[in-house]
This record gives sequence, structure tokens and C-alpha cells, in this order.
Amino acid sequence: MPNKISRLFLNRGFRPLTLNDREMVSSFFVGEGLGLSDYLFSMAYLWPAPGTILIKFIDSHLLVACAHRGKIDLLYPPLAAGKAGESCALNNGPAECPKACLTNVSSKTANERLAAAFAESAKILLSVRDEAQNAGIPVFSPRILSVPESKLGFLEMIPGASIHQDLSEYVYEREALLALSGSKYRNKRENINRFRKTYPGHTISEIRPEDSPALIKFLLEWYRLNKPPGTIKVSKLFSSEHDVYPLAPSKTRTSDKQKEADSSADMSAQKYPQAPSEGRESGAHQRTDMLADMSAQKYPQAPSEGRESGAHQGQFSSIDESAPMSSKNFFLESYLTRKYLKNFQHLAGTGLMIKVYDSIAGFIIGEKASSDTTIILIEKVNNDLFGLSQYLFREYIKAKVETKYVNSSDDAGSPGLKILKESYHPIEMRKKFFCILN
Repeated sequence: MPNKISRLFLNRGFRPLTLNDREMVSSFFVGEGLGLSDYLFSMAYLWPAPGTILIKFIDSHLLVACAHRGKIDLLYPPLAAGKAGESCALNNGPAECPKACLTNVSSKTANERLAAAFAESAKILLSVRDEAQNAGIPVFSPRILSVPESKLGFLEMIPGASIHQDLSEYVYEREALLALSGSKYRNKRENINRFRKTYPGHTISEIRPEDSPALIKFLLEWYRLNKPPGTIKVSKLFSSEHDVYPLAPSKTRTSDKQKEADSSADMSAQKYPQAPSEGRESGAHQRTDMLADMSAQKYPQAPSEGRESGAHQGQFSSIDESAPMSSKNFFLESYLTRKYLKNFQHLAGTGLMIKVYDSIAGFIIGEKASSDTTIILIEKVNNDLFGLSQYLFREYIKAKVETKYVNSSDDAGSPGLKILKESYHPIEMRKKFFCILN
């Protein structure tokens, strides 16, 4: 059942995102060729509560909106269409694309169409905000999220937009992760060799849909052993109480001149200020690192010399238990990981699971995001089996990754996770941005 804000989007020609849209939406993500962890259908489909992600076409561009708990966001900037006529097929069924649509596509340059789509997107978000406020619905300021550096110029054209740099993503060369050559990878080689010698009877197999119940059972035990103190209601998993971006201003609007002055002051210290990490939701859709393992593992301290803590944690790692969001992130991650496994057969992920003494000891799942980049989404291992995480990570790359690069997403602002991700020596920190509309 749509919420009050969802209805405002529905009234503007949006419709809910469904599993049937996977191939179409994925083609847009692949077409963008960014290799960012946000640009996966699973990230858009699994993260939100049902019915809160909505899609619509403007000219030849796809818009993906989020309407939940007072949020009025585009999860991505307008996405360029893959084939002429896809927009009309989406909105009107398998009818031929109207002549006017094809004329618009052919009569404008790609940049002109994209600039127009950005402008129209901002107009839609602000109109939803204004209508919500007029109806007495409290809302946050609208945002456009997961914007690559190549599209910053289009954000700068939106009047009153405040642009912020999001957390960058760690990108590695596949061959380097396989070879682990040189002294900088010595600890990882030692950890892998130790695991292989200690558990020679382990087995690795590809994850199949029928494995989901057993993996979920493993997860429940994993969560029982690793959960932080306290409890949290499911309804709180998607609450906005910790969000630090501003509530939308009241209907008493700031003058354009004052906006310009405020914007200039905001940008004076840094062109695109880094968004605060404490209390904010990082990464895709500002989603608390979505499927990231924010799980406060048993031993969250930084690894000692010659050793790495339990999980390799690609994208997934520990955060300090004292962090203000740790409990919420832990249970949110629990919910989302189980949701991914339950929908595994419908998604594009590939995975491996490992057994030690005939019992599941861990699993890993990733997805191909572009022609040259694979994203590591989920990794869960028994933290008591030393070296298991590093071993499983490399076995997954060896068996399932064919792309040149591996992306382990951002570090969620966690110092411990930053240390772990840097220990694999990324060759690139892939930047992304978001803007707040005023």
C-alpha cells in the first residue's frame, strides 16, 4: 500500500519498481558503465520497504525515486536510455513509441537531453516537497544521490543545489588480488596458507537457490554470536531519526539572493564538502551501506601486526560498537542479507559457500556492475576460523570474477573498515556525490 509521499509520485506518472523490471533497469546501469556499487538492481530493489521505490521516464531517461519516511530522493541521476522507445514501452505497454518521443530524441544532443532531464527531475522533487508541506506532511529536503563525477556539471546547473562529496569506493585490480605478490600482501598469503593447512578437508561450492534456507540458518547463528547489545524493532530499521541532512524549509521561502550567499559560504572551504560520516547513511541511496556487514564483529579493534581480524570484509566489516548507528546498522544488515538470500534466484548475484567438517562456515556473494567491474556485496564467515575470510574472498575472485576490477564499496566512515580496505591496496578511490535541493 503506497504511503502519502509515494502517492504524490504516483500522481506524477511514477509507478512502483518490481522484479519484472530487473533486466530493463540493469541495462541502464550497465549502459552507464560506472562500476559503482549503487548501480545494481538489487541495491534499488532490496533496500527499501515495499512500494517505496518508483520509476518513470522523462524523454529517454529513467528516474528512480525513493519515497519513504519523509524522504523525497532520486536514488540516481537521470539514467540514459539504452534503446529508443523503451520509455514508451514502460509507460504504455508494448505499443510503438509515439513519433513525438522519437523526434525529441533525435533533435537534441545527448547532453542537452540529459540537462533537460536533470532540470525536470529537480522540478518534480521540489513540487512533491511543496505539495507534501501544503498537506502538513513533514519531509526532508529532496536529494539526488549516487552522482558520478562525470555528471557534476549537470548538478551545478540546478539553482539552489548544495553539492556534497559522498564516501569514495575502493577499487582493486583482479590480478593483484589473485596474485597477492610482494611484501605488502605477505600477511594475507600467510593467513590463507594457515587456513588451508589447518582445515584441509574443507569444501567450496557454488550457491544455488535451494541453498538459501541453510545459509539463512547459518546467518541466524552468526547474528546470535555477533549481535551488539540491545534490541531494535523492525519498524525502526527504516526510520530517519538519525539522518542529519536537513528537513525541508517551511513555506516561508528563502530569497534567491540569500540562497546564493548561503551557497557561496558553504562552498568556500571546499568545492564539494564531504558529508558528515557520523549518524549519516553512506553509499547507495544513503542506505547505511546497504548490504554492508556493519556487524560489530567479535574483535572490532584494528588488526595486530601480522594478522587481520576475522572477516576479510570486502565491502563488509566491523564498526566500533560505540558508534551511534551500530545497533541499527547491524539489524538492518541482517534483514537485508536474508532478503537477498530469499530472492537469490531472481537476482544477478553469484556466490560461493564453504563448509568445514561438513558444516557451513561462510559464504560470499557478488555482482557484475559493468563490463570491467564486479562488486563484492556480502561476505559472512565464522570468525573463529583464522584466515577463512581471506581465503574465501580470493577463491571467489578466482572462480567468479572475470572483470578487470573489483569494487568493495565505501568504508561507511568506519576507521577499522578503512584500515582493512586499504590493506588490499586499492588502485582507485572511485568518487561519487549527492546534492540537496533547496
